[in-house]
Amino acid sequence: MSNNNYLELGSLKWQVPMLATLTKHYFSDPAWIYEPKHDGERCVVYCNAEGVISAFSRYRKLNDIYPEVITALQPSSPKAFIVDGEMASFNADVNTHFAALQDRINLMNPTPQQINNNPVCYFIFDILYYDGQYLHNIPLIERKSILKNSIVFNDTVRYVEHIEEQGLEFYQQAYQKGQEGIMAKKADSLYISGPSLYWQKFKCAKRQEFVIVGFSALHGFPDSLLLGYYENNELCYAGEVKRGLKVINEKQFKEQFMSLSQDACPLIEEIVTDNVKWVRPSLIAEIEFTDWENQEIKSGSYLGLRYDKLPQDVKREKMR
Repeated sequence: MSNNNYLELGSLKWQVPMLATLTKHYFSDPAWIYEPKHDGERCVVYCNAEGVISAFSRYRKLNDIYPEVITALQPSSPKAFIVDGEMASFNADVNTHFAALQDRINLMNPTPQQINNNPVCYFIFDILYYDGQYLHNIPLIERKSILKNSIVFNDTVRYVEHIEEQGLEFYQQAYQKGQEGIMAKKADSLYISGPSLYWQKFKCAKRQEFVIVGFSALHGFPDSLLLGYYENNELCYAGEVKRGLKVINEKQFKEQFMSLSQDACPLIEEIVTDNVKWVRPSLIAEIEFTDWENQEIKSGSYLGLRYDKLPQDVKREKMR
C-alpha cells in the first residue's frame, strides 16, 4: 500500500480481516448468530478523524471503483470508524452474486450510466473502531449493537441483520432462494485477524477461488482455463473449466490473460495437455463446481476474477 494511503488512515491502524472456516457440519445453537452470506468483494472501510473515507480490499483501494458507496458513506457518522463488510451487486433473482459484480469489480471511475446499470451496495456486518476505541475485544453481539446505533444506513450502505439460534432453518431458506449460503458466528466471539473457527461458512453450493495457471484459446477468446491452488508453498493442479467463460471479453482477455503468458508450466507437476498457454500465476478466479474427483474439480463454471486475495493464499478449502 502506498504512503499516501497510509496517510489517509490518519491514526487508524491497518486491519487484517477475520476469516470464516468452511464447514459441512451445519447446526443450530443458541450461542451462535446467523447472517446472510453476501456474495461479493470483502472490504474494510476507514473513516479518519477528518472524515476522509478509504475503502480497501486487501491492499487494493476501492474508492475509484465504487464511488457511489464512498459518497453514501460520507454522512455515516460524525466520529472516526472502521467497519468490515462486503461490496456486492444483485443478479436477476435479487440475490447478491459474484458474477453480477464483474462489470464493476475492476472498472475505475465508472460513469453515472454504468453505476445506474449495475449498482453496488456495501453490506456492513462488523465494526472494529469507533470514536477513539478499538472494539476487537468486545463480543460480536455487542459490536453489532454499536454498529447498528453508530452508523447511518441507507439504500447503498446496508446493515447486515442476523437471527439467533435457528441456523438450520436459516440455511434452508438461503438454499431455497438460490443464495450462496449463510455465516454462523459465535455471539461472544472477539475480532481476531485471520482464519477462525468462531466464524463458519455454511455454503449452499461448492465454490472457491483458484489460481489461473493456463488457458486454451479459440478465435481470440478463452476456450478453457486451467486452475491450481497452493499446498505447502507448491502450486498444485485443480483441473480445468470451460463453462462461464463468455463473460471474458476480448479486451480483458488480451490485457489480463494473454499478457501473463510464459513458456514454463507453473505447476509443481507439469501436466500433458494440448494447445495450452501457461501464464504467470497472478490471476484468481471464482469457480463453482459439483465435487472433487482424483484431486480435480468436476463440472466447473467460471464466475469471474477476484482481487481480494493473494495467489499464495489460495488453498484447497477443506471441510471441518
